[in-house]
Formats: sequence, structure tokens, C-alpha cells
Amino acid sequence: MIKSLFRYILIAYAITFAGIQASGAIEPLPWVPGSWTLAVMPDTQVYTWYSQYHEIFTSQTQWIADHKSDRNIAFTLHEGDITQHNIATEWERADTSLSILDGAGMGYALTLGNHDIGNNGNASDRTTLLNDYFPASRYDTTPTYGGVFETGKMDNSYHLFSAGGKDYIALALEFGPRDEIVNWADGILTQYADRTAMIVTHAYQFVDSTRYDFLEKGTSQRLNPHSFPLGAPNDGTANINDGQQLWDKLISKHANTSMVFSGHIASIGNGLLSSRGDEGQIVHQMLCDYQSLPSGGSGYMRLIEFLPDGETVQVKTYSPYLDEYMTDPSNQFVFTLNSIGPTSRTIRPEADTKIKDVLPDKVHGAESSITVGNEFDGTSSYKMYLRFDLASVEVEAASAELLLYQQAENMGPNNIETVDVFGLIDDIIGETTWSESTLTWNNAPANIVDSPTDFTNATPLGSFDVTGELGWFRFSSSALANFINADTNGKITLLFSTADKGLYGSFRSKEFSNTSLRPYLLVTEVPEPSSMLLICLAVLQMSSVLRRRSNCR
Repeated sequence: MIKSLFRYILIAYAITFAGIQASGAIEPLPWVPGSWTLAVMPDTQVYTWYSQYHEIFTSQTQWIADHKSDRNIAFTLHEGDITQHNIATEWERADTSLSILDGAGMGYALTLGNHDIGNNGNASDRTTLLNDYFPASRYDTTPTYGGVFETGKMDNSYHLFSAGGKDYIALALEFGPRDEIVNWADGILTQYADRTAMIVTHAYQFVDSTRYDFLEKGTSQRLNPHSFPLGAPNDGTANINDGQQLWDKLISKHANTSMVFSGHIASIGNGLLSSRGDEGQIVHQMLCDYQSLPSGGSGYMRLIEFLPDGETVQVKTYSPYLDEYMTDPSNQFVFTLNSIGPTSRTIRPEADTKIKDVLPDKVHGAESSITVGNEFDGTSSYKMYLRFDLASVEVEAASAELLLYQQAENMGPNNIETVDVFGLIDDIIGETTWSESTLTWNNAPANIVDSPTDFTNATPLGSFDVTGELGWFRFSSSALANFINADTNGKITLLFSTADKGLYGSFRSKEFSNTSLRPYLLVTEVPEPSSMLLICLAVLQMSSVLRRRSNCR
């Protein structure tokens, strides 16, 4: 009976969550009356660096101030890299924007990033101009101010606030916190064990949602704090703690820790990891950083909405500057506080390319676009190949979604194209070893060279429609998740073709200059069995809310 119930819950979870993802989550999740909001501001360094972008920073803080009451915004976190060069001009701009929060009586915590310390923001030491503009004396009479590690300095601070009937402590830790900071934070969390703890530090999580772990992964995780001048001799022995070290020494040990926020990594912009600590507590760790978007981030920030039930959390990504939401599954999602999962893994392709039948020996792997389809005059056909390394997927995939950004209008008169997606079966020669620097129409694994649409030894995974619109296109199917779960060699190759005539879609590749527009695979893992029912109910509840909202139009 228990096994049958578990299977039922798993199926319900997978169908419900995948169904919401497959819809593209086009509409922003609605504000739920009675909720409270935590505002999270990712790296603002470009806004303070360039005068023409400073208004974007100000638009964020002004929106928070203006909506403090109607969105019940209880507190604001800044994830660090406030500036780019740690110079007076940039700190002055930060002061101008953040003063708006002071005027609104909004409590906030500032975190030092690597660009906020050292000469010209090079992170060679821990000198910073932060305290010239934001000394502790600026906050020590505000209701939310708790205290600091070093008298008068806001490099490491804690703040106290209450919302939704609960008491919270927000702990802001420096870039690559030193052991003495970790020991201090340990004491603070013990002292305030009756408050739910939220921790913000600049560099904690990597692009694949895992924690930074220099001792285990070394330089394979780029921009680990141990890799900076501050971490010399850059072998992991310096008095610096990365994400995994913070987890082991601090976060996992305290039953009151609930959430960890970080920025620093711009190539994808987001990540989510849920972990169980030593005391049985569930800790949700969230990465967001949008600085690689146009204008240094386009004003996008996170709004973490805690619903009145005290358990359900809606995560939204919104730009006051554009007055727009990002609603793809990695930027808008729902989870429950006391449940593990779902953990979403964002995986970039390790190789991607297109092949073309009329240029059967030409290599296209270094190009900034990947293309699928047929020329309008019928003279040539394209197919696409993408390969993903699944090393970061730790448990079974409940759902999977591929996101591709179309770069140009290449549609014919019908203005729509149906793209067929295949997965290359394990153990086929070349399935895990093909190289984008050598792949051609003539040597591509599983390609039938005499057909623009067919593959051999490939599993059909479904199809998706591409129109002439620019922007993100998504493919999600249960077959894709099943294909990932059936993989035995740690890598999958996805193949794309179309039978439509006179149509082709051209997407950004992994070589495209704007890293945020490169393709990626979003894999959502099956959560702990004990958590699935709660998650099903939460997602079903939100699905019901969205349906009701749609029916009211």
C-alpha cells in the first residue's frame, strides 16, 4: 500500500509540475493577499559603474519603497557586488539609490562582493569603501539593525525583523567569509535560535545549483572565492570559506537556518538547491544574478513571496525598470519551506552545433547560432545536435525542459515550424564523444545522410512548434525526462530535425556572446518521498489559482 501511494504521489507530482512548465508559465504568478515579500537585489555593479544605467538601480529601490505596503515587503537583501571598482563615484551612486530605502523606513542588508573589495575591486584584500558611505552608525537606530562583527563596520552584519507571524534574523556575510566570521555567525545563530535565519553571501552557489566546493571540484567551478587574489596561494588553504565550507561549518549545524541567497555568477543567472541539515532542517539555497542581460541586468530582481499558510513560497523575477516579469521555470516557481525539492538543475550544453546537407563536410561548431529546418527554396536542410553532461543530476528527474532562444525571423509564409526532437541511444558510436569542432553532415552519429528528417538508433522524444517570433522557445515532455533517467553513461545527445518545407529556426548557441541567451536544459529532480504530497498540494493549489485568474478575464 505504501509503495502504491508513493507511486501515485510521484506520478501526480511529475504530471502537475511538468504540466505547469510545459505551459511556459506565461502569466506571472498572482499576488496572494495576506502574503509578505522579501525583496532580493542581485549584483548592481553595472548600474553603479555606468552613469547611464544608474537609473535602473534607482528604479529598483523606488519600486520597493513604493510597494512596501501593498506587497507587504518586510525586508530587502543585497547579494553583493554593489559596485564594480570599489571607487567613490560608484559608492556615491549606490548611496543615492539605497537612500530611497532609508527614506521609506525599509530595513535592508548589504553584502560585500569580490568587486566591492581591494584596489579597484580586484579582491586582492578586504579593504572597502563600503563603510565610508554605509557605516554602522547609519543603521544602529533603525528597528531592524541587530549588530556587526567589527564595531562600526557593515562588512558582516545581522538584522532582525518579523513578518507573517514569525521572527527572522538576516545574516549578511562577506565575500569568502574568514573562519573568524564563521565563528561569529555561529554564535549569532545560536543566540537567536528562536528566529528563522536567512543568510546572504555573495559567492555560495555555482551555475548548476550545487555549492561552490574548491576542495572537491577545484577550478572546474570558475570564480570560486579560493581562486581570487584574496585566496592566494589559491590551493584551498587560505582563510576563506566557499559554499560547501559554509554549509559544513555553519549552515547545516543550526536548526533555525531556512534560506541562503547569493549572486556572483552571471552566465545563467539562477539556481535552486534544497538540502537537509544536521538538525533535520530544510535549507533552500537560491542563486540569482542578471548582470549579463542588457544594461547590466535590465533591472531584474527577485520577489520572494511567503503565502499566508506559512509554508508555500512563490518566487518571482521582476524588473521595475521594464515593468516586466521573467516567467520561465527557472525564474518563476513555487516550493514549500519544510520540504526537500524540487531541486532544479540548470545544465548548459557541453557541445552544440548544426549540420547542413548541401555542405556535408563543413564544420559549424564555432558559430554563434544553431539551426534546424529547410531553406525556403528547398535547396538545403539543417539539423541540430546538443550534448549535455548529466553529472550534476543527483537523483531521478521528475521533469525536464529544454530552452532555446531564437535569434532571427527565418520563417516562411506559414510562419510556423514543427521541430521533432530525438535522443541518441546509449552505446551508439560517437554518442558521448562527438566534437563540435569536427561534426559534419557526413560523420554525425545516427544521421541518415540521404534524408533531411530521419535518424537511426534514436528515440523520438516529441516535438515543439517554432514561430517567427524572437525569444525563448521551450520543449518539455515526459519522454525527455524518461530518456534522462534511462541514461547509463552520464551524457545525452539530443537531435533536432523537421519535415516542414521552407521553414527553419535559428537559435543562439553556447558560443553566443550574451551568456544569458545560450541554450540550457532545466532538470527538476524528484524530491524526497516524504515531501512529495506537500509539494503536489502546493503546486495544485497554485495551478488552481492560475486557472481561476484565467477564467475571470
